[in-house]
Amino acid sequence: MGIESEPDETLPQPASIELEPDEMLLISEEVWSDYLDYVDLLEMAKPGAYVVSQTGLAGGYSVCAEVPHCANTEYYVRNALRLCEAEGEICIVFARDNAIVVSFEIIRHTIEVVN
Repeated sequence: MGIESEPDETLPQPASIELEPDEMLLISEEVWSDYLDYVDLLEMAKPGAYVVSQTGLAGGYSVCAEVPHCANTEYYVRNALRLCEAEGEICIVFARDNAIVVSFEIIRHTIEVVN
């Protein structure tokens, strides 16, 4: 759910959750892959923020597309959370710029076939 966006200073404060200090966020391999794409994008566009859904199955980002006319990182955090909320999810801030700010583990999905 990668999203590039321009600054919009009229954004409301979105809802988000925070993990307890000893809590770990479980994320899917697909979300990890999307995060790595976001990091590659940051090479050309900074600042930004990456968020992950509470379930760890969806992720998305907001980045500055018009360097050097960028807002501060907190703007992009709020924007990514707002976009996530618009998709009906409650999200956790996973990274500010390219710095991961939560403990996490990548989960591998296995499908069991029962005959």
